[in-house]
Amino acid sequence: METNTQKKRKFNIVDLIFILILIAAITIVAVKFLFNKSNENDNENNKMYECILVLHSDDVPETALKDVKVGDELADEREKKIGEITDIKIAEARTHGIDSEGRDVLTPKEDYVSVDITVKAAATVNDHSLIINDIKYFNNASYTYISGVTKLWLRIAETQVTDVEVTEEAEDNASSANNN
Repeated sequence: METNTQKKRKFNIVDLIFILILIAAITIVAVKFLFNKSNENDNENNKMYECILVLHSDDVPETALKDVKVGDELADEREKKIGEITDIKIAEARTHGIDSEGRDVLTPKEDYVSVDITVKAAATVNDHSLIINDIKYFNNASYTYISGVTKLWLRIAETQVTDVEVTEEAEDNASSANNN
């Protein structure tokens, strides 16, 4: 004769649902804890540094660069200042073509140039990006830039972060001096 204390309890669907809810709750708490911790670390590293960006395009119409000069401000597509142009290198634009023997060859592209524009900017440095005006900029990604009345589609070819720390006050003073 069996007593109530000796009965074996069988595993059923209610037990499975309870375990799944418990695992989901633990996962949610762990994820929230980890994300909050990474946000705190981001806030601690909000220092801005002087950065050098080299922006490149293989084919820009020659006429588009006539108004772009060293010393001009470069802005993003929202027309917020990114930095100051410190150097412009122009080379012949080349395009891929096929010769009479079916080989791939580079040929000059008429009325277009290849351009490298170097910009000095103040940015918050992240592990994989630079943050300028609340936009993350990544190497080898293309963005729209504005210099004066010229709008250019350029790829970030290179970034260099200097050891020079930039304060927001210094950046505001520099931009107000440029506006006067």
